[in-house]
Amino acid sequence: MNQTSIRSFLIILVAGVALTMTGILVTVAVNDARDSFQMTEDRSRDVASLIAGSVNRFLEDVDTLAGALATRGAAVLRDDRGCEDWRNIGLDIFDRFTNAVLLDSTGLVRCSFLDARVEDSLSYADRPWFHSVISTGRFTVSEPTIGRQSRQWSMAMAHAVLDDDGTTVLGAAAIGINLADLQEILDAAVLPENMTATISSPKWAVIARTRDPEEWIGRRLPGDTVAERRQGPHSGYIRAVSGEGQPMAFAFVDIVNVGWRVFAGVEESYATAPVLAGLRRNLLMALIGLTVVGLLSFTVYRRINRSLTELLAETRAALLERKGHVEIDGPAEMVAVARQFDRMLAAWKEAEAAHIKLSHAMDQLDDPVVITDAAGSVEYVNPGFEQVSGYSAEEVLGQSLRVLKSGQHDRAFYANLWDTITSGHIFRGGFINRSKTGRLYTEEVTITPLRNDDGVITHFISTGRDVTEQERLEARLRRAEKLEAVGQLAGGIAHDFNNILTAIRGHSELLGSMLGADADEDIEESIQEIVKGTEMAASLTGQLLAFSKKHISQVEAVDLNATVRKVEAFLRRVFPADVRLLLTLDANAGHVELEASHAEQIILNLALNAQDALGERGGELAIRTSQGPPPDDWPQKESAKHVHTVVTLEVSDSGRGMTPETLERIFDPFFTTKEQGSGLGLATVYGIVEAAGGTIDARSALGQGTVITIRLPQVPAPTVSKVAASKGAEVTRLGGSETILVAEDSASVRRLIAETLRQEGYEILQAGDGRSALELARRHDGPIHALVSDVMMPEMRGPDLYREMQVDRPALRAVFISGYTGAGTGALDVGQAGVRFLQKPFGPVDLKTEVRRALDAKTVLEFPTADR
Repeated sequence: MNQTSIRSFLIILVAGVALTMTGILVTVAVNDARDSFQMTEDRSRDVASLIAGSVNRFLEDVDTLAGALATRGAAVLRDDRGCEDWRNIGLDIFDRFTNAVLLDSTGLVRCSFLDARVEDSLSYADRPWFHSVISTGRFTVSEPTIGRQSRQWSMAMAHAVLDDDGTTVLGAAAIGINLADLQEILDAAVLPENMTATISSPKWAVIARTRDPEEWIGRRLPGDTVAERRQGPHSGYIRAVSGEGQPMAFAFVDIVNVGWRVFAGVEESYATAPVLAGLRRNLLMALIGLTVVGLLSFTVYRRINRSLTELLAETRAALLERKGHVEIDGPAEMVAVARQFDRMLAAWKEAEAAHIKLSHAMDQLDDPVVITDAAGSVEYVNPGFEQVSGYSAEEVLGQSLRVLKSGQHDRAFYANLWDTITSGHIFRGGFINRSKTGRLYTEEVTITPLRNDDGVITHFISTGRDVTEQERLEARLRRAEKLEAVGQLAGGIAHDFNNILTAIRGHSELLGSMLGADADEDIEESIQEIVKGTEMAASLTGQLLAFSKKHISQVEAVDLNATVRKVEAFLRRVFPADVRLLLTLDANAGHVELEASHAEQIILNLALNAQDALGERGGELAIRTSQGPPPDDWPQKESAKHVHTVVTLEVSDSGRGMTPETLERIFDPFFTTKEQGSGLGLATVYGIVEAAGGTIDARSALGQGTVITIRLPQVPAPTVSKVAASKGAEVTRLGGSETILVAEDSASVRRLIAETLRQEGYEILQAGDGRSALELARRHDGPIHALVSDVMMPEMRGPDLYREMQVDRPALRAVFISGYTGAGTGALDVGQAGVRFLQKPFGPVDLKTEVRRALDAKTVLEFPTADR
C-alpha cells in the first residue's frame, strides 16, 4: 500500500495553493492585458479616424480644383487657346501646391503654373498615373515621387480632360501635392503618448509619418504583418513590426477615394507594461503570503509529528512490555487517538487467547474443521465446514453439532464416540450427516482432544472429509466391473449361439425351399417351428447383447412421451383391474437419444417389475416425465460436460418396497427375488441407460414402495424423417451371376452362405479366415464383385480384409455379418453405399437381399478405419 507522510501532504498542500494562486494571478493578468489592448486599439482607431477626416477634406479641395482645371483645359486643348485664362483659375491658391500642368493626350505639357518655358517641350508620358487617367478617364492619384519641375516630394492628382461629348479624352489636368502639406496635417493631430501615426499609399509608400518623417517619406513600409482584423469595410486593426523593428498594435482607416491608409498605434510593450507591473506586484505579495503559510504549516507539522512519534513509542511499549495504557501530550485530537489505542489494546488482549486456539486449526483446508469446548459447544468452524454442511459459522457457534444428526446412527454410536474422546483417545470413524438442505452425506472424521499445560482436556478438534461422492463412484465402479465381467461372458455366449442359430435357421429355410410345394404338411410345420424357435432364441441373445453392450446401436432421437403412450396401450391390456396406471407427462420433456426398441424395453421392464411389486393386492403405478437442468451429482465425464438439459423418467409403485440389502443389488445381473425371474431385466435397463450417457437411481423402503428414476440428456427433435441406415433400395431380383468371396470362420455358417448364394446363380469363393481370404483374392484372376465376411475372424478382421482388397479392386462391395459389434465393429457405417451389415441369426432371404443391395449400389465409399 502506498504511504505518504504528513510532511509530504503539507508540501503538496502548499504547492497546490501556490499553483492555484499563480493560475489565478496569471488569468487576471491575461484578462487585464486583453482589456488594455482593447483600450489602446480604441484610442488608436479614434486618432486614425480624425487624421483620415482631415486628409479627406484636404483631398476634396484638391479634387475640386483639379476638376475645374480639367474643365477649362478642354478649350485650351481643343481650340489651341493660350494658357492665361487656364492659369487664372488657381493663382490665388497655387502656393499650396508644387505645380499644376495641362497635358495633351500624348503627355506633352501644354500649360504649367510653375514654369511656362517647359510648355510644349516637357512630357509626362512616362508617368504611370498619366497612362491611368488617359486610359480610364477617371480621377487618379500617383505614388509619392520627386517632381520634375519642383524637385520636391509630391504626389500628382489628375483629372481627365474630356471633349464636349463627355467621352473623348483630350488630355489631363494634374496638380502636384507637396507632401509637406500632408505632413503638417499629421503634425497638427493631437496624439497620445508613445503613439505613432503614418499615412501610406496603396503600394505602402509612406506619405507622412509622425516619427522620423525625413527618413521615411517615399519609403515603403515593412510587409511583416502579424495579424489583421477588420472592424468594418474600411477600418480595422493590425499587429505588425514597425520600421524600427518593434512589435506594434495599429488601428487603420482607409481613405477610399485615393486608396490611402492612415495608421495609428503604439508598441505592444507599452500596452502591456501596466499589466506586467501589476502581475509582478501581485506575485510578490502571493510569495510573501505563501512563505507565511509554509512556516505555519511547518510549525503545525512539527507538533503533530512529535505527538505521533510519542504515540508510536508508547504503543510499542504497551505491546511489548504489557503496559496498562498509552499516555501522550499533544493536541486534543491526538489524545483522543491515544484513548482509542487503549481500547484497541484491551480488545487485542481478549482476542489473543482465541487466536492461540484458532492458530492450531488449518482454516485454509477444503475439508471441514471444527473446534468445540470440553462440553461440545462449537467455538470455531472453517469455511470447509460451511461448504459441506450448508450451515454458516454464525448459525453453529455456541451450539452443539446435533443439527447434523441424520437418524442413521443409534444412541450407542454417539455414546461410544463421547466416551472415546472424553477419555483422551482419538476417535476415527464415519458419519452419515444431514446438511442444512437435507442432503445426506458421508464424512470420514478424526476427533482429537486438546489439552492445556496441566493436561486437562479443554477442547476437541474435529477434521473430516466428505466421501459421499467417493463412495458413490466406488459403488458404480464395483457395479460396472461386475457388469463388465458378466457382460463379456454373456456377449461371448450370445455370439457363439448366434452362429449356431444362423446355421439352424438357414438350413431349415433351405430345406423348406428344396422340398417346395410337394413337402409333407407335417414336415413343413416342423420347419416353421424350428424357425420360430430360432427367432425366440435370437430374441434372448439380443437381450444378452444389449446387456453386454455388444450390439449394433442404431440410435435416434426418440420422443419419450410418445414411447410412454405407445407402451401404455399394451400395459393397460395386460395389467389386472386392481392396478391403477397413472401417467403424468411433461409436454416439454422432448427427445432422448436411444434405439426406439430400447426405449420401449426400459419402460416395459420397469413397469412390469413395478406390477410384480404390487402383487395380488394391486395398487398404484405411476409413470412421470419431466425436463430440467442436470442435478448436482450429474456425471462429470467428458461426454456429459456439455449437457444443459436432462429428461427424467420416473416409475413408482405403492408396493411392498425393498430392504436396503435388496436395493443395493437390484441392478446386478442375474440377481432376482422372483421365482421365475431371469435377473436380466433391470441389469439390461442399467446397461442401456449407462451406454446412453444417463443415470439411473432407485429409492425404496419396506412398506413405502419403490421409485426408479432415469435421467437422460435431452437432444433436439429431428426436423426431417430419417430412413434407417440399414434400409436400402427395393430389390427386384435376388439372383445374379457375379463372383462373391465368402470369408467366415464358422464352417456351418460359411457353407450355408455359399449354398444359398450358389442357388441364386452366383460364383462363390470360400475362405475360413481373413488372411486366407486375402491370399485367395490375390490368386484369383477373374473379377470379385462382392465380399461377404464375418466381422471378427482369426488372422484378420473383416473390415481390414475389405480395405486390403479395395487396393486392387476399388469397386468392391461388401456385406458384413456378425453376432455382435464389440470393439472391433464400432467403426461400421451400415448406411454407406456399397457396404451392408447383417445381424446374426439371419435367413437365406435376408442374406440374398443384402447381397443384392450391395451389388446394386451406385457408389462405393471408403470403409472407415478401426480407430474412428
